[in-house]
Amino acid sequence: MKKTYEYASKKEIKAKIELINSEVPNSRGLGSSATCVVAGVMAANKLLGDILKKEDMLQVASYLEGFPDNVTPALYGGLTASYVTDSNVVKTIKYSVNENLKFLACIPPLKISTKESRRRLPHELSYEDIVYNTSRLVNLPYAFLQGDINLIKDILSDKMHEPYRIPQIYGANHVKEFAKENNLPVFLSGSGSTMIIIHKTDLNLDDLKDLGWNFKELEIDKVGAIYEK
Repeated sequence: MKKTYEYASKKEIKAKIELINSEVPNSRGLGSSATCVVAGVMAANKLLGDILKKEDMLQVASYLEGFPDNVTPALYGGLTASYVTDSNVVKTIKYSVNENLKFLACIPPLKISTKESRRRLPHELSYEDIVYNTSRLVNLPYAFLQGDINLIKDILSDKMHEPYRIPQIYGANHVKEFAKENNLPVFLSGSGSTMIIIHKTDLNLDDLKDLGWNFKELEIDKVGAIYEK
């Protein structure tokens, strides 16, 4: 909130935060820190009389989070792709997602901080692995728009971070095997530890019950963050 006041060149308005409820579990790769940042930026803007556009709030939120990856979808909703210009301005593009797609969050009882997870990544990556990922990534918006499960499964194959992060998550390989047996895409959410399975029909999760994980169906949010009285 304080950073938002500074950005708007306004004097701080005193506020008391009485209660914060969030359904986003902490340190699970689902953007709990981004949720907190966006809540603070939007609250400050509301107290200032809604003087900032979403583009302005995105600049503040990205600065606080350190990157736009999580705060952008939190603000705008949907599938977003962001980049930072040479003049340090965050730009974002929003893509449509096929409404037939369903997203099952598989949440283990294991917290992993982003900082800790980054330590597991190699300092250098091979040219081949970078090409492997980027050649798939460029087709991701089309795959989500079409809702093509097989195409999404191919595209989400990763060589840049999952091979290094998956081993630290108990039960992750079991989830990956479950997805493979059902011919479904699965990916590590952010830095982990949550994994997300993409599907179109109801799933029988009996084979996963013994893991002690929580499973939650997520809905596609097209709007992003809004104010509630």
